Amino acid sequence: MNETIRRQVQAELGDLIGLLREIPDADWDRPSACDGFRVRDVAGHLSLVLQPLNGRIAGAFAGSFTRAMRIAGEWSVEYADQHTPAELIDLLEQRKANPKKGFVGKIDPAPNMLADHATHLLDVRVGLDRRAAPDPERARAVLDAAVRLWRPITWGTRERAKGLRLVATDVGWSYGTGPEVSGPYDGLLLALSGRPAGLPFLSGDGLATFKQRLPAAG
Repeated sequence: MNETIRRQVQAELGDLIGLLREIPDADWDRPSACDGFRVRDVAGHLSLVLQPLNGRIAGAFAGSFTRAMRIAGEWSVEYADQHTPAELIDLLEQRKANPKKGFVGKIDPAPNMLADHATHLLDVRVGLDRRAAPDPERARAVLDAAVRLWRPITWGTRERAKGLRLVATDVGWSYGTGPEVSGPYDGLLLALSGRPAGLPFLSGDGLATFKQRLPAAG
């Protein structure tokens, strides 16, 4: 893994760990901006890669990526329920110390890991209404990574960006040409990653097209 990206991934995990240490236990069961995931499930999902690959998921990958992702989500919820907040924080600390540890960590492309971890940090921040000013340099690196990813590696971010001009107004970043979608980094990354929770922060003449590219509610 490129050392710069490693530090950025570790910084995203460090910010998430810091936030989780601040919140009361009751907030761990509040919904995040990731559909179907509570705050604790996000933590479980990110720490789950430390475990050996689940046989159910390995079998599903042989047949259907969509089914494998659904099973991975279910496993994340189960795993989160089996651990206390303190245990999940400790697992995230282990993840931060060595982002490439575990089967998924070894095979996950570094830019994908950066975009994924940054998105999940924002899932928690926006879900808990604890938004924060981003680090501009890191935010630009995250967005650069996100718009270059495609199915099935992640959530179709490249497809959502196609034919639009995206502008993150608070970090000095833009991408593409066409009708504009603009707003703060957190709203743009969440919507780009398929989270409707990011849409209220965005505006522009390309927003209607952008909305059509998000998954249907429910």
